[in-house]
Amino acid sequence: MLNLSLSLSLSLSLSNLKNIEERIFCNGASLDELAALYIFYRENGDIQQMRRILHLMEAHTAHAASQLDGCKTVVMRKGEAAFTRQENGFSFSIDSVSAFLARPEGFMHYARLLRLPEVGEVVITTPLAREAADLAAILRLEALRAGKACRVLMPDDPARRAAGSITAQEKQDAAWLEELLECPREIMLSSLMGPCNIRCRFCEQAYEKIPFRKMDFGVFRETVAALPKDRFIKTIITPYMEPLAISDHRDYLEYLLKERPGLNVGFNTNGSHLTREKADMLVDLGLKYIIISMNMPDADSYRWFTGRDYFDRVCAGVRFLHEAKKRAHARFPVVTVQFLKFPPAIGQEEALRDKWLQHADQVWFRNISAPAAAPEKVRELEEKSGGALIATQQVRPETYPCVNLFTQMSVDMDGVYRPCCFVTRLGNSGHDAGLGEAQAGSVFKSDFLSAWRGQAQNRLRALQIANVLSVCRNCLINQTDMEQLVRLRNAVYDRFYRDSRGRAARCAEAKLA
Repeated sequence: MLNLSLSLSLSLSLSNLKNIEERIFCNGASLDELAALYIFYRENGDIQQMRRILHLMEAHTAHAASQLDGCKTVVMRKGEAAFTRQENGFSFSIDSVSAFLARPEGFMHYARLLRLPEVGEVVITTPLAREAADLAAILRLEALRAGKACRVLMPDDPARRAAGSITAQEKQDAAWLEELLECPREIMLSSLMGPCNIRCRFCEQAYEKIPFRKMDFGVFRETVAALPKDRFIKTIITPYMEPLAISDHRDYLEYLLKERPGLNVGFNTNGSHLTREKADMLVDLGLKYIIISMNMPDADSYRWFTGRDYFDRVCAGVRFLHEAKKRAHARFPVVTVQFLKFPPAIGQEEALRDKWLQHADQVWFRNISAPAAAPEKVRELEEKSGGALIATQQVRPETYPCVNLFTQMSVDMDGVYRPCCFVTRLGNSGHDAGLGEAQAGSVFKSDFLSAWRGQAQNRLRALQIANVLSVCRNCLINQTDMEQLVRLRNAVYDRFYRDSRGRAARCAEAKLA
């Protein structure tokens, strides 16, 4: 590994690292700070974060060449040692790394050229990048640090994209991210939590001892008061147990629906306690949606999957809701019957839709992920799945933003805003490792949308992307598809990490589209 002391000091504490990452995301950091992060991650062997920082530096300098008239290019080649001036710039031919670093017209001359205002970009040819990767890394870092565009391509490569151009997909992604930053897609209120009455084989709650808890009703009132009145946001109440199995659930639900009738309030249930009386009650209260997790398509597979013989009860509950809506001529709640993409449901999708759309508004088939807390159960599911099981935590490299921090926010039982349901469940269960910094205020100090758009939430997003938010490194629930993650990553980089002129131009263009 080459000595990079030519560029920067390597001393960067974890505290400084977090501060720089937060400035990058929230306000913008200097190129020297980005370079310091790159060296820090290089010294710690974090290849994914090194690539991320280089991407950010390249984005920061993407418009440099386009801003200059008669832009000069510095071309770095592999070959017999030489330095030549050309009509459109300068060319270095490098025979050995040691000689290039030592001779007068070597690295120091290259560094002086980078200070010339007319130099707009550096091109590192493919042979040099392949045969002297360490040197190419130094050359690239120095160019980006100097604010010059840099690419590792052949000089005559025609596949360069015009600086400042923007694709149709980027316009869509930019608009999508702006919507997410304006308002979350989901709100989770942990009014009650405790053990479930069934033991679904894929669910972590089936293998953990979860004590019963409920939110103080005074805290719940403050939480509801902090929620927006005029947004039809999906609001999930009681997400950590079977809601219909406990009478207290109605008190929280009724209060929320009365105070915030404009929210899209609902919950998930396994349907085993969905009686005719409760179906009428849910329609009368004005519940907006309900998701009934049937999961398996028949009584035998249901019994194997849940450990309970409740299949017929769940089927009856769906019909009770359908009949209650018909009697009341009600549009709500929107009823979704949910199955898993798991044998024996696989292959029966069309038949199941035909059957259950007679009683429900929607039929969903969701992925099933492995219960990481119980390795022996994972093996059982793998044997049964026939390849349908999704391995936990393999779809999200750490360099991607976690979708949850851009789509949902939870409120724990103490009224603290948490970045996602996983962190909220840990807090409600009494875990404290890493949870102190994983919060964005409380319902007693700010309303929900202010917290969502605030600096504390953006700080969490920045630290998660940098993989220094400790609680996120143990996450087991982010199973969003790769395409959405890549879209979010690109949109986030463009929104937060480009220089202000480039970002302003791209945002303006996206809004006009």
